[in-house]
Amino acid sequence: MYFNNSNKGSILIFTLIIFSIISVITMMCIGLNYSNQSLFKLEYEDTILEENALSGLEITKSNILKEVEQTVSNSNNEQEFNNYFLGNNFINNIKNISKTELNNVSINIPNKLIYDENGFLSFSIISTSKEKKYIKQIQGSVKIKNPFYNRVTKNKSEGNTEIINEINEEANLQNTKANIDYKKLVIVQDYKEI
Repeated sequence: MYFNNSNKGSILIFTLIIFSIISVITMMCIGLNYSNQSLFKLEYEDTILEENALSGLEITKSNILKEVEQTVSNSNNEQEFNNYFLGNNFINNIKNISKTELNNVSINIPNKLIYDENGFLSFSIISTSKEKKYIKQIQGSVKIKNPFYNRVTKNKSEGNTEIINEINEEANLQNTKANIDYKKLVIVQDYKEI
């Protein structure tokens, strides 16, 4: 076989160029795989944090329902119902999620309870989920409807009629309490990430 002097190193150079191109493509694929894996891990952590924060809000909603049920059974009028919710005992009870298996989730109520003219108590809840160096906060707005709102009591000051009216009012009150659907009294809405 006869080789020309000018072609002696060209096969070696061509082979080195091919291997260089293959190694560059391989390194790019490894880098792309590594970045995709990192993005998947971040998305997974974000989803876990979001679900934990939402779980904290749902457990808080359940705690609010328990408090509303207890308050309705212990209240006889609009003012008694409102007074219970304006105390610190209510806030401490609904923030208590210690009996759950949620780790690194905390509940905060950033503003005071507001009673509006339509018979609703309104406030916000922030659920914070932490995992390593990542934090996710979700806020929800809560409205509690007062079942005694606009319930007028009638007092007549005529001897036996007054006693009969009080007995009728007590029976109406007990009937009203028995027919209350507590789930319709509590509205948690406007979930948003902050």
